[in-house]
Amino acid sequence: MKNLKKVLGLSLIAAVFLTACTNTTDKVDNNVEVEAIFKAGTYTAEAEGFGGPVKVEVVFSDSKIESITVKEHSETAGVSDGAIKNIPAEIVAAQSLDVDAAAGATFSSKAIKYAVADCVKQAGGEEHALLNIDLDRVSNAEAYFDEAVAAIEKPEAVNGVIEVGTYDELKKALGYYDYIINPDTEEGKYIYVDGSAINGNSIKIMNDLTAEGDKDNPNAADGADKLDAITGATIVVTDDVTIDGNGKTIIGDGYPTFMFAGKLEDFGNGGIETTLKNITIDDAAYHAKIGGAIFVVGDATLNLENSTISNSMAGLKLFYLMVVQPYS
Repeated sequence: MKNLKKVLGLSLIAAVFLTACTNTTDKVDNNVEVEAIFKAGTYTAEAEGFGGPVKVEVVFSDSKIESITVKEHSETAGVSDGAIKNIPAEIVAAQSLDVDAAAGATFSSKAIKYAVADCVKQAGGEEHALLNIDLDRVSNAEAYFDEAVAAIEKPEAVNGVIEVGTYDELKKALGYYDYIINPDTEEGKYIYVDGSAINGNSIKIMNDLTAEGDKDNPNAADGADKLDAITGATIVVTDDVTIDGNGKTIIGDGYPTFMFAGKLEDFGNGGIETTLKNITIDDAAYHAKIGGAIFVVGDATLNLENSTISNSMAGLKLFYLMVVQPYS
């Protein structure tokens, strides 16, 4: 996967929640004097997550972190929930940034940790650092997912053209969300799998195809539970490519089929220009976004040539339109 840029140029700062020498002290409830570590107060900072900046508010006493609240974020609902809910509480409980990323939400977890680290620095904690830690550290469980993604075989380009004969090959050429289960822990994780296509490639569809969700994915159920991009069926395009349907048809089977999302490092805001041509898309739907069979995000541009989209729904919750969003 392409690396997401971090907006904070932080060095790896310490688990600064240990006691260090200073001239001021702070009284705690048991009347034992402890040496002050922080400048008490409330601090805010943000760091880049998967969907954009994640903003946190951290309250410090002289001696510890009292609370952490995620104030604003644009992370994917359902995928990032574990990180948003659990990572702040775990940092407070451990009084350390050295906590494991939430399953399926590595980037959200790191963003929270980097933002909290910035607040620690603002509160004067950096100079008292006693133990350097790696904010990018992943647990053994997370390492399993990284290895699983690296092992996925993808179709390769020949003279700039990737020919695909199955829907699975089409996803792996362009990019998609996979739901991977660690058999040792039975933990499942949504993870974006970057396609093999690069800018300038052409993807040529050789057969009629039917969209397929991931059978292990809890969001691949029928009806409204088909949660858009994380069903495992939706193709997430993040490069300047040409998709040549070659006169073939994709049956959406009630799934959203294409999401044109811009560059991954600015997910949803980056500029790409993609051409979709000579294709028919039938029976596709976006259940939580107005976009029908296709959803274009941010500054992404989609050029449609000689293409037909039919029997596809766009909607927001219970509001559905039997139309397709216009594209430039």
